[in-house]
Amino acid sequence: MKNPASLALALSLAFAAAVAQSAPLAKGNILAANGIPKGEAPVCSLPALKAALNGGWGLASNVTLTKDGRMYLVAAGTVSRILKGGDASKLTPEEMRGVNLNQREGDLDFGDDEVVDYHSPVELEKVAPLIPKAGTVFLHLSNVPGSTEAVAVMVRKRFSEVFKEGTPTNLVVVSNRGNLLIDLGREMPGLKRFHYVVPRGHNKVKGDFLVEAPSVIYAAQGYKADGIMVEYIAGHITPAYVDKLKKAGFEVVLGAVGCGAMPSADAVAASAPEYALAKDPAALYKALGGK
Repeated sequence: MKNPASLALALSLAFAAAVAQSAPLAKGNILAANGIPKGEAPVCSLPALKAALNGGWGLASNVTLTKDGRMYLVAAGTVSRILKGGDASKLTPEEMRGVNLNQREGDLDFGDDEVVDYHSPVELEKVAPLIPKAGTVFLHLSNVPGSTEAVAVMVRKRFSEVFKEGTPTNLVVVSNRGNLLIDLGREMPGLKRFHYVVPRGHNKVKGDFLVEAPSVIYAAQGYKADGIMVEYIAGHITPAYVDKLKKAGFEVVLGAVGCGAMPSADAVAASAPEYALAKDPAALYKALGGK
């Protein structure tokens, strides 16, 4: 039987280790997924984006690129669903202003007595002044209207127009298109680029399958990515999985904007990623022990 004093010391050390492991992420590294909804203002709306950026949180937002070079902080798929189909990249500014983010399905028939707040997609330039003072901001390029080389040039030009004093150092671009990450690296050498990973697949031989860490690492290395944003799948994206990504030299975002479930506080504490997505960043921060 162990000495009571030794047992007490062991328990004390174990508790200290647990506390250290669950130390909170910095506020700026907890990423509000498409903003923080405010009342009738949904995710991706200007009030939701401002709530995240002005609150000192990080932000992970989907981005729709249009063929005229504009960037809207909303997923192209969301716009297409609201419009009942169509190519979001072909919309003019006037047409984009006609999209109401509160009309999620495109087939809602509001009665005369029902009032729905109107919130159209937000152009990057409207929130650009807030980004340098916010946490880390991840922009997921959810569509690629043209060749990856042309889109990389488009992004560089748009950033130079929107960020007059240079691209903020806390801005990260995310894509699942490896060639786009490579082309962005050539066009904007100082820009941080993360590989967007949905670790699920399907083929005729395997059927549905889950992608293991070595395959993710191999792809991210080939794309010369700085980090990996990975969809959280309970039981698959384990602390050991995240640790492999980190040991390969990648920063990790636990959770993928616009895809899958958000990681729990326990998952974040156990995996210790550099960044984590949250629908409610304040709740996650508090659950991790933040004050």
